[in-house]
Amino acid sequence: MPLDTGKQQLIMDTINRRLSPRSLLCPISGDSNWAVESYIAALPATDTPSQISIGHFPLAVITCTTCGYTHLVNLVELGLGDVLHLKAEPA
Repeated sequence: MPLDTGKQQLIMDTINRRLSPRSLLCPISGDSNWAVESYIAALPATDTPSQISIGHFPLAVITCTTCGYTHLVNLVELGLGDVLHLKAEPA
């Protein structure tokens, strides 16, 4: 399910509120022009090297609109898991 513009804005507003302005500068372009992509990425999680995946972390994909550099932000750690109905737990 894609993120609507309201949820994208909520994610960006939360990031802006929780991080310092300096940390929001792109390390490549030096700009602070970011966009939240319209989808959520999932990073596989494992507790032992022999397992491929026991679950996932829901991630917002934040892209610099100047150069394309991309950040992945854990939505549960950002405090938006309940709002977006997401969980980071074993599958």
